[in-house]
Amino acid sequence: MVKGMSNLSKLTLITIAIFIVSLMLTFPSYSNEAATLSSYDWPTFRGSFERNGFTQSFIPVDNKLIWECPVGYPFRVSPSLADKKIYAVAENGVVYCINLRNGSILWSKDLGEPCNSTPTYYLERLYLTTASGNVHCINSTDGEIIWTTSLGKSLRSTPLIREIDNSILVIVVTKDGWIYVLNGSSNGEVISYKYLGGEVNGSPSARSRRVYIGLEVIDESRCFGRVLCLDALSLRVYWNVTVDDPVQSSISVSNSRIFFSSLRGVIYCMDALTGSQIWNTSLHVVGCYATPAIGYSKVYVPSGNRLYCLNITNGEMMWYIEVNGRVFSSVSLGGNGLGVFVSNESVTYCFDANSGDIKWIFPVPEGPGNFISSPIITNSTIIVAAPNGVVYRIGSKAPPFILSVESSPSPQVYNSSTRIDAIVVDHARGVLNVTLHYWDNVTQQWHVLQMSLAQGDIHNGSWSAEIPKLKYGTYVKYYVNACSVSGLFTVSDMNEFVVLDIYPPEISNISFSPAFPSYESNVTVTATVTEPENSSGIASVTLVYLENSSGGIVVHKCDMVNIGNNKWAGNICPYPWRTYVSFYIVASDDAGNLASSLTYNYTVIDPNPPIIASITIDPPEPKVGDVVKVYATIIDNGSGVQTVTLSYDYIIGHDEVSMSLYMGDIYQGTWEAEIPSDVNNYQVQVKLIITVVDNAGNEAISTQKSYYVGDNIPPKVLRVQIEPPRPQYCDNVTVVAQVVDYESGVSNVFLRYFIMGENAVFVEMNRISENAFIATIPAYPYATHVYYQIIANDVAGNNVTSPVYMYIVEDFTPPEIMSVSYEPPSPLPEEEVKVTVTVSDRGSGVKTVVLKYFEDGTWHELVMQRTSGNQYQGTYVEKIGNLKAGSFVKFVIIVKDYAGNNVTSITYTFTVRSKPLPLTLILGVCLIAVIVIAVIVFILSVRKPAARPPPPPPPPPPPPIEEVVKKPPPPPPEELEEMEELERMYFEEVEEERKR
Repeated sequence: MVKGMSNLSKLTLITIAIFIVSLMLTFPSYSNEAATLSSYDWPTFRGSFERNGFTQSFIPVDNKLIWECPVGYPFRVSPSLADKKIYAVAENGVVYCINLRNGSILWSKDLGEPCNSTPTYYLERLYLTTASGNVHCINSTDGEIIWTTSLGKSLRSTPLIREIDNSILVIVVTKDGWIYVLNGSSNGEVISYKYLGGEVNGSPSARSRRVYIGLEVIDESRCFGRVLCLDALSLRVYWNVTVDDPVQSSISVSNSRIFFSSLRGVIYCMDALTGSQIWNTSLHVVGCYATPAIGYSKVYVPSGNRLYCLNITNGEMMWYIEVNGRVFSSVSLGGNGLGVFVSNESVTYCFDANSGDIKWIFPVPEGPGNFISSPIITNSTIIVAAPNGVVYRIGSKAPPFILSVESSPSPQVYNSSTRIDAIVVDHARGVLNVTLHYWDNVTQQWHVLQMSLAQGDIHNGSWSAEIPKLKYGTYVKYYVNACSVSGLFTVSDMNEFVVLDIYPPEISNISFSPAFPSYESNVTVTATVTEPENSSGIASVTLVYLENSSGGIVVHKCDMVNIGNNKWAGNICPYPWRTYVSFYIVASDDAGNLASSLTYNYTVIDPNPPIIASITIDPPEPKVGDVVKVYATIIDNGSGVQTVTLSYDYIIGHDEVSMSLYMGDIYQGTWEAEIPSDVNNYQVQVKLIITVVDNAGNEAISTQKSYYVGDNIPPKVLRVQIEPPRPQYCDNVTVVAQVVDYESGVSNVFLRYFIMGENAVFVEMNRISENAFIATIPAYPYATHVYYQIIANDVAGNNVTSPVYMYIVEDFTPPEIMSVSYEPPSPLPEEEVKVTVTVSDRGSGVKTVVLKYFEDGTWHELVMQRTSGNQYQGTYVEKIGNLKAGSFVKFVIIVKDYAGNNVTSITYTFTVRSKPLPLTLILGVCLIAVIVIAVIVFILSVRKPAARPPPPPPPPPPPPIEEVVKKPPPPPPEELEEMEELERMYFEEVEEERKR
């Protein structure tokens, strides 16, 4: 009986068919009989690690028993399925591997202890937990145990697998609330663990790295529930939420939400990321143990003898189903809009997931039992592991029959699609849909095409589909999958073909550039070579060309290069002038098809005039009377040089002369001609042009080149003189140079002078006439050696340097006697006369100062000593002694410099005084005189005075001493003559010494 808030009508067969078709298009590919596909697998408890009980596999629309597999021991946990094998664990701890196709047992493994978990399949391994606390890893192929990890705590939850950073993590939860993370990539060692704080009744679920677990927490005052979200590797708690009742079920994850049920029948919906509650709905029942199933925007939860359906958005109850017997197993949802569950009466119910209508029921033949395991769904089949120890496969028995599968056209080519026709027969309820599954080695993927009914009907008809155009060489394998209205399917044998290419390439738009190739042209030949899309493609394009450059026909081949946009290019190398070249193009594709173009040809031309690479003359700067040779280097790599003509103009005429090959050849050579000497007069400009004609008639004319008959003769320094000829220390020396240049003329003249040890000085000389130049050398000290030379440049740049001249600075000026003094002026016989002389000589300097005096008929000479100053100006002192009283003395000063110049002062004279009387004698005489005077006065005083005679006149005053000294009486004539003779002899000696 179905009761709810809205009573939906049953889906019609057509509605089911349309829904099934829409979902079948998403199926992956098969191998020959029954492919192992992720959408057909049920690898763990509730079909996935999200534990939401939904699969894309169909639930069969028929309830026929296909096979049964009895093992003799009850099944209390749900089985799993992968790779066309069913893995079920009996109550006695034996693991069975059962063939999905026929129900045969492939292998079994006795774990030796009870096992309460659904086997989890992952990468050909099974992971199980036991009540005694062992975690087993079993090889899914043969049942051998790979590793076992003992945790020492009771386990009944199904293992959860996460793969993080290429490591397989096996996550298990103990009954008393411990969570463990084991290393599934190695030997199952514990990576991390954590106490959760309560009892765990369900299995962990996950999305990405987040693991969700529900708890039953009992403290001193109450019993409540808690939900935790943890990191799969580190077990860090992202969030935990407390609810009023213990959580008995596993957590279901769908999109970004989680769903679970509590002991008192409250269904919760929370945000999977934050744990915030979205809604909760109370079913008003006690004892809700099943894990919610999520699908079709609904939540399905059994409790008691009812199956409740809630709106996933707001938790509002939509409908419920009442059945006979309580329901402990969870609901499984198929991809075709149906759901299935099993009651404790051992009755399997199939219902419409949208309306809740019961589609069919299947009672387990051997009666009721405590049915805890949930049914699993795969490929229009339901697998039920019953408490009576039997595994059942329920579904439709008679699949469709594929009579034939054919392809056209044959062979399959790249430029057409491939039509696949399949004749499918189903005399029961008819064919629901037929799909074509093909795989190609280009995409490495399976593709699904819906086949359409081309002829007949759903009971016996021809179905067709077209595989689109594929690239040449594509390997394709394909099969046909036919599904009946009953939900059964048949897969055809695998067929295959390779896409071929039987058409040659197309060659078009052939051109070559340049249009008129020359001897230096690399001729580029281009062509458009195409093959349609998906063809084998161009393998190679070859340019074949023939040429007669060496006299015979020679064939050449070169590979052309793809330059983009289906264009290919190849090069024909340059050939000599008048070579005949013909060519054509051969193209081949990867399939070996060949195509050849028409033949094209051209004749090599020479459009280029010769190249006059250089023109030189020898000598480079012709002079008067030179024969000038003209050389022209000419290149003509085409037809070669035929004639070369030299034309030249000068002041009085024009001439032409044929040039001859001097070296090289007509393609690259040097040509020679001469310009005669009579053309090359001074300052004549000669203009020349070379004209070249090659064998193809091309002409080249050089630019005008000219030269002047130049001046390479340097100026001439005719004469160099200085003024004064013998410079003294005080003279600025004037240098006069006579320089001539009869060609280009004198441009400038420089005087270079220097003394040893110092840098030379350059002075530009001033022109004082056409050929005369003047400059001044400043005065230098006496005896300096001054070197000088003339450097002259002409207008043409020629220069001449004169020899080095030299003069020595002389001194012809005698010294100067600045002052003469002596003292005392009138000496006594015992006194010395000190003579002081100040002299100067700015030239060579004072060498000697001689005091010459005449006394007592003899001349005497004394060398005076310098007491101050230096050789150029100083004071000299000497003393005259041993003079006789009354002697008449005369003296002169004679000064001589280092250059031999001398000067004699005027003559000075003085007289030596007599020695005065002794003082005692004078005093005695005076005393006697006083006495005499006193006697006379006395006598006179006693006598009568007589008349006195007039006094005599006073004597004349004596002459001054100075006048006596400076103006002595003239010597006797004979003495004067003797003095003059001595002076004459002295000066003759000085002159002779000077001359020496």
